Amino acid sequence: MGLILGVVALVLGGSALGISLTHAGPKGSTGPVGPTGAAGSPGATGARGPAGVNGINGTNGTNGTNGTNGAQGPPGPGAIYNQTFDDETTIIPDNGTCVAYAYSNVTVNATGPGFVVVTASLELYIFNTAGNSIVYTLSIASTSAGCFPNSNNFVTGYVGTSAPTGYMFPDVSLVQAFSVTKPGNVTFDLIGYVNSVSGTEYLDFWYSTEVAVFYPS
Repeated sequence: MGLILGVVALVLGGSALGISLTHAGPKGSTGPVGPTGAAGSPGATGARGPAGVNGINGTNGTNGTNGTNGAQGPPGPGAIYNQTFDDETTIIPDNGTCVAYAYSNVTVNATGPGFVVVTASLELYIFNTAGNSIVYTLSIASTSAGCFPNSNNFVTGYVGTSAPTGYMFPDVSLVQAFSVTKPGNVTFDLIGYVNSVSGTEYLDFWYSTEVAVFYPS
């Protein structure tokens, strides 16, 4: 019995001694920093930041070469004109017959509805005998309308019985507007006739210039 208790006491004593020998002592001071470890792998890309302000404009580049010319466009709404000059002579008979001045007509191309203004400057050739008289009428007319001077603006001239025998070269100016209803060429003449005459007088168209201008409506 005494032996058993001795063994137990020895065992307990040994346990107490073991506990006393394994108890941790006070914490030592921090050791030196170890070397830097290897770099870690890159992290994920962050979200996109806001757009920055626009930079300044660059300098202009040099001009390019000119392109080829385009096709010609249609005529504009401006006026279209034509003119003629005549130095031939046409006798105006003294029997009241209306005649057109040969080769003096002028043609203009009307591109549509509108009107044509015709002006004329002409010179007459008259041989007068003292004591005789002559009355004549001159005008501009559309060729298609025939020879009717009094239907348009006209000029009437007169050489009286008191005029001396000899040659006369009176200048005459005329202007007339004509309405045009459709496109196409339109032609105009200088026309004239002798209203009355006493004795034998000689009357000619001598020189003329005609100008026709088309104005679209």
